[in-house]
Amino acid sequence: MKARVIGFALDSGSVPILDFLSRLEEVTGDEFDGKTIAITQNGEWWRGVLISFKDAQSELKCRRSDGGFVITSEDLEEGTQPADLNFFIFNPSYGRGLYQHYQGSASLGRFEMFLAQRWRKCKAAAIDKILEENPDLKLKQVKADFQPLKCQVLLRPADFETYVRAMTHIRNFEFTEATQFDIRENDFRRLEGQSKSIKHQITFQKHGLMNDIIGGITGLLWGGKLKSAKVSGWDENGIEAEYKLVNDKQTFKEYDYDRLLRGIRIDTADLVNSVQTSSVITELHAIAEQPEVKSLLTMPLKA
Repeated sequence: MKARVIGFALDSGSVPILDFLSRLEEVTGDEFDGKTIAITQNGEWWRGVLISFKDAQSELKCRRSDGGFVITSEDLEEGTQPADLNFFIFNPSYGRGLYQHYQGSASLGRFEMFLAQRWRKCKAAAIDKILEENPDLKLKQVKADFQPLKCQVLLRPADFETYVRAMTHIRNFEFTEATQFDIRENDFRRLEGQSKSIKHQITFQKHGLMNDIIGGITGLLWGGKLKSAKVSGWDENGIEAEYKLVNDKQTFKEYDYDRLLRGIRIDTADLVNSVQTSSVITELHAIAEQPEVKSLLTMPLKA
């Protein structure tokens, strides 16, 4: 099994990102819905790990001999249970970071769901602060204008197509064309030649034909016509998802799962230090310093 590193973009919406990160730091080690997070700041980067506990009392083991194998169930030692670890680093100045994932562990979508649960606590405090500073505003309007938390996978064209094809429903497709085109409508003719790019947004019918929608999106993707693109909808697991196309080169790491496990020790008695000194965190920083990856992670995040 392989462990891989993917790029992600995180936008905390109307909650200031540093307020949100500080809130996560305050709840480090607190278990919620079978998961907990440990996160701490180190210079311009925030380092962390998402820990997912599995409710299992036994495991299957395979023993091979004489060209065959035997699979048996063995009870886990009393007081133990399986756990998955997803390490990550994040730079709030650019809203981007790296996330380590392997099969069976929490996907970035699950990571976003966990963050959203914590974010809602910050939302209430942020709304109260806005109303306190702006007494003329109405609660209903503040809630309507409040921007949600969003977490996006940063994808190359091939990866972007794979994720899009796996979606069960596509709600919106936003894209910017790679080349300037003529503006035909008279109302917009004065803008012709003045704009650097023009962004389009298409909202699809709830019961639209997915084959036609996916075919149209991937046709633009490989036709070299897109400068940027973003698709939102639901993934193959029925989880709300948003994917962002990145045309920059990416050299994210892929390595053996056993190598990931080697030397790992996470201890609640010293949780922050366990994360700070983790070999996986060290490797994520090394990947982030690679020129191609660094240029991707430090470019301004555009909608």
